[in-house]
Amino acid sequence: MRTLILSGGQPPSQSLLLKLLAWQDLLICADRGYEMVLGLDYPPDLVIGDFDSIHKKALKTLKAQDLDLEVLPAVKDDTDTEIALKRALERGASDIFLVAGTGTRIDHILASLFLGENFLDQAIRFRVIDDHNLIEILGPGDYPLEKTDFDYVSVLPISPYVEMTSQGMAYNVQRAKLRRGTSLGVSNEIRDPEGAKITLHSGRAFLIYSKD
Repeated sequence: MRTLILSGGQPPSQSLLLKLLAWQDLLICADRGYEMVLGLDYPPDLVIGDFDSIHKKALKTLKAQDLDLEVLPAVKDDTDTEIALKRALERGASDIFLVAGTGTRIDHILASLFLGENFLDQAIRFRVIDDHNLIEILGPGDYPLEKTDFDYVSVLPISPYVEMTSQGMAYNVQRAKLRRGTSLGVSNEIRDPEGAKITLHSGRAFLIYSKD
């Protein structure tokens, strides 16, 4: 099931938001993420959070709606975003975009990005997107890369190193070892008009599409 989770970080542009809203089959708002759909004809399937960051007017509007609402305690082990993700999985999510998972809080950004490690051994795709970045975590395997609106493609190791082969890129490698803590995999570009491909022979890495 195509799932969109709206979190409480930096909201995306209206054009990106509307594109993703039209794509989704399941819409979950985490806390202040609900504010993004106010006034739009996309009622959430679930609104969840401790609601410590939502504006009072939006919270009042939320409580007046006939929506599935789950109020979480303020003191808990998991973030609202992680619990929203768990609820998405319970409802059959298989392809997930997390929106507003980036912003000014680097701790929340990193926590959101690393949530993707939970799905590497499952048939579930998890991506974090904003207007300048599209990020997911990859494990060993072959990955076709299509040309998109993003300008650059980076591969940053999560494991101590990854062994990678690439083709159709500006800078291609053959079973190269990329070490965590170096910048070798930053700012490559897709050059083949039919797309490119990377193969991770071992390790785990962030795949990041980006633009300025």
